[in-house]
Order: sequence, then structure tokens, then C-alpha cells
Amino acid sequence: MHAPFQSPADVDQPSRRPSPAPARARPLADQRRLAWLAAIVESSSEAVVGVGASGLIESWNASAERLYGHRAQEAIGRPVTMLMAPELRADREHALARVLCGEAEFVREETEDLRADGTRVAVALTASPIRDEHGAIVGAARIANDITDRKRLELELKFNSDHDPLTGLFNRRRFGEELARESARALRYPESAGSLLLADLDNVKYVNDTFGHRAGDELIVGVARVLARRIRNTDVLARIGGDEFAIVLPNTRLDTALLVGRSLRDAAREHVAAIDGHKIRTSLSIGVAPLGGGMTGEDSMAVADLAMYEAKKRGRDRVVTFREEPAHLRGALGWAERLRDALAEGHFRLYAQPILDLASGTLARHELLLRLHEADSTIVLPGAFIGTAERFGLINEIDRWVLGEAIRLLGTHERASFSINVSGLSIGDPTLLTLIETQLAHAGVDPARLAFELGEPAALADLDAARAFVTGLRRIGCGAALDDFGAGFGSFACLRQLPVDSVKIDGTFVRALPGDEHDRLLIRAIVDVARGLGIRTVAEQVGSAAALAMLREQGVDFAQGYQIGRPRPLPEPDA
Repeated sequence: MHAPFQSPADVDQPSRRPSPAPARARPLADQRRLAWLAAIVESSSEAVVGVGASGLIESWNASAERLYGHRAQEAIGRPVTMLMAPELRADREHALARVLCGEAEFVREETEDLRADGTRVAVALTASPIRDEHGAIVGAARIANDITDRKRLELELKFNSDHDPLTGLFNRRRFGEELARESARALRYPESAGSLLLADLDNVKYVNDTFGHRAGDELIVGVARVLARRIRNTDVLARIGGDEFAIVLPNTRLDTALLVGRSLRDAAREHVAAIDGHKIRTSLSIGVAPLGGGMTGEDSMAVADLAMYEAKKRGRDRVVTFREEPAHLRGALGWAERLRDALAEGHFRLYAQPILDLASGTLARHELLLRLHEADSTIVLPGAFIGTAERFGLINEIDRWVLGEAIRLLGTHERASFSINVSGLSIGDPTLLTLIETQLAHAGVDPARLAFELGEPAALADLDAARAFVTGLRRIGCGAALDDFGAGFGSFACLRQLPVDSVKIDGTFVRALPGDEHDRLLIRAIVDVARGLGIRTVAEQVGSAAALAMLREQGVDFAQGYQIGRPRPLPEPDA
């Protein structure tokens, strides 16, 4: 007995007998083949709709019924346009006509179709011609796959990549794209240029310290809603930092932008957050800058940033703009251009300063310090340009250059160990740890030979990000040090939160040695606390033999400064 359906491979096999098949065997095989193909179409998970040359539906499989909600007897004989969304119908009909006239062998696209209840479904659609035994096109096969879940996931991923998870506003990355687009438009059409606002909440750190981070988050979310209600649909609002917002105001001159800034400041001032039974008020310090006028988006961000800091210096809860470029702003813009040139043309260098092990008297490692070599042979120290690099968004690129160069030097100086500095803005970069791990592995360098120094003020400013960064470094195998230790009020509390290997005692305590008893007491306290936590201590800016001897007496583990050695370029290994 034969199975109900046979595959084409089964029915087309030549007979083993020399005599030809009976005359009626071929039609029977054709019938079975057609039945087999019909069963495949009916069993397919794809919605297969046969469309005649006139555009009417000729066939409708079970998956089409499930996808669209029409039964076969309801769909067959009706125009295929019943599946097409009205605003997409012209394009879909044109694509189908190309298939029916033989202009296209198939058409593939992702679109939306209509269900019987009027709702829409996202589909991946393929249309291909149906030909008769003579090769003439008699219709088209319209095959649809439901891609609703994939489209939903794509939208979620897109949303998450563009938006801040706490407030739902645009994040820094997406804001950068919008700012660049509006800046380019302002350069092309200066008569309709816009403005930029940077707004910083004035007391979030106090709220975090007093009521906890959840309260601080609630305050940020509340202010975000206030700002969103006060701006136009065409404006672009983003949360670009922990407590910092940015707003692009298209087609808005500086005077109007200043009024908008004052309105937002007043709205934030009136906002009251009720947190755990406490009424908490906040205020905004806002900087305003023009877009266009020969400035890039980064330049406008820097101008707005400087204006915002000026607002804070003047007492906070105010709006500041620079109607005329102040001297320090002109200098900052000039520095930004010099730093971009230095990165592009390779003008940065790393100098090495030795760190002495006070117990053994041997060199433990070197700290690599950044230097800028100007065209006139001037060597510029970081203090002259790091602030500008941070304001103009260049510090991450500089930090990455330092990282790459340090790893290269580790590869050429196989017995050396180095420490490098990392800025507070780079600490929060989620890709930096991956970059460190990847570059070390690629260079074949032992991670234990590289340590990273975080400034205490930067760590205290975003303790969660600093903790995550240090924990990541420990996982990779790199060392971590807290620099400028003792400069802030939260120094000892910070040690409980960060799993660092060492602390570098701030140079202000070391420079006065051995003459100041108070500094000696503070250094001794730092040493005792650090030792109790299993953390080593490093004294920086050691300038005399007497200071070195006293540090040894106080139990400091390592020393660094001109008394030990000045920063110098590393010699090549064969030199």
C-alpha cells in the first residue's frame, strides 16, 4: 500500500525494470506530486497566499488564517489589497505588479499587514511569480512571516541604546547625535540657528548623603518631568550625567534661550519632592550657549559648560550666558583645538617617574605622566589642559591614548611595571574595562604590571561608578590606587567602599615635612587606617632627604617625588 503522499524524489525515480512505465503512471505521479506540494503549502508555518493575475486571492493556507484572522472561504475571491495598510497600499500594489508582469523575479520587504480585526502585524514579505507549464506568469505567491516579536525587541534595543534608563530621556550618546545634527543645520542656515542649555541640579549629593540614592533618583526623575513639560515638542531634552541635563532649542536666539532657561529654573525651584515624609526642594544652575556662529557642537557644549560653572560660582540657582567671549573662554577654545591637533599628530608623550619601596630601597614601579610637546619645543604639563579636555569631551580620547601607549611601553620594557592616571569622566565609561582587558591580552602583557590611579575627588563624585571600575580592574588583574588621598572630607569613608591596593597621600601633607607636626599626625593616621585595611601607602611630592627619612619612620610603604627622581622619557630598551 502506498503512503497518502510521496515526495517528488520518490515518484521520479527511474524504474529498475528495462520496460517503460505504463502510460497512465505519469498522470498519477503528477497528481501525487501536486497533492504533496499542496500538503507542504498547507502545513507551512508561513502565511502563503496565492494571488491571481487580476489581483484576487486564489488560495489561502492555514497559517494565513492564523496570521490574518480570515477563514479561507472569507478571503478567496477578494482583492489582496484587503491585507494592505492604506498608507502603504500604493507601494505594495506596485511591488506586486512588478512580479505579475515579470519585471521582478521576487520582491522582499518588511512591512505591516492588516488583520481581520483592523489591527496591524509586522511581516517579512516575499512575493514571487507563479508560472504555468508553458512558463507564462498566471499569478503570484505572497508569503508572509510574522516578525512582531523581533520588531518589538529591535525597538526595545533601540530605545535602550538611545535613552537614559532612569528618566526615559535621551542619553548622552543620542544627545550628541542630535546636537551634531542641529549644529550642522545652524552652520548652514545661520538665520535660524538655535541655542543650547546645560542644567545641573544643585543639591543632589546632599540628598544622596542624607536620604540615600533612591531619594536622589526620585528627585532627578521629578525634575526631568518638570523640564519635559516646559519645553516644546521640537526641543531635545537629555540626561547626560548623574544630575546634569542638556537641552537643544532649535531656531531659538540667545535672548529667548535665556528666558527659557529662567523659566526652567523657576519651575525646578517650585518643584517639591516628597521623599519618606520629607519635602525636598532643589534648584538648577543653567548655562546657555549659542549654536553655530563658527562653533561645532562640542564647542557649544564647552561654552554652555563654562557658563553653568559660572552660575554655580555666583551662588547657584541662576542662569548665565556669555554675550561676549571672556578671555578664559577664548583660551579654552584655543586649547581644545591644540588638543585635537596633538591627538591627531602624535604630540603627546609619557614621562616616567620612579616610585621607591621604602622597606627594600628598590624601585617598585614608575608612574607614567602625560606631557604635551608643542611645535616650539615647549613641554606643557597636564594641569594646563586637562580641565579643557574634560569640558570639550576630549578626556576619554586622551585617556585611551595613555592606556594604549602604556601597554606598548610595557611590551618594550619587559621588567617594568607602570601606573597611569584615569579621569573621573572615563571611570564611568562602560567600554573602558573591556578595552583594557582586550589590549593587555593582545599585547601579551601581565595585567599585574599595570595599575590605575583614580583621583579621590573624582571617586567621591560618583562612588558607584568608581567601585564598579575598581572591581573590574581587580577582576582583570590590574592594580588600583586612590590618588590625592586626604584632600577630601570623605577620604576614610571612601576607603570602605573601594577595594583599592594603595592610597597616595596628597602632596599637600608631604611637602611641608618635616616641619609641620599636624601633617605628621595626619600622615600617621592615614598609614594606620590603610594598614588596618590591608592597603599600602604612597607618599608623593617627596622633596628632601629629611622628608624621606620621616616617611620611613611613619611606616609609609612607598615614596615618589623629586628626591627620588624627576619624570623623564623612558629610554628605548636597546639604548
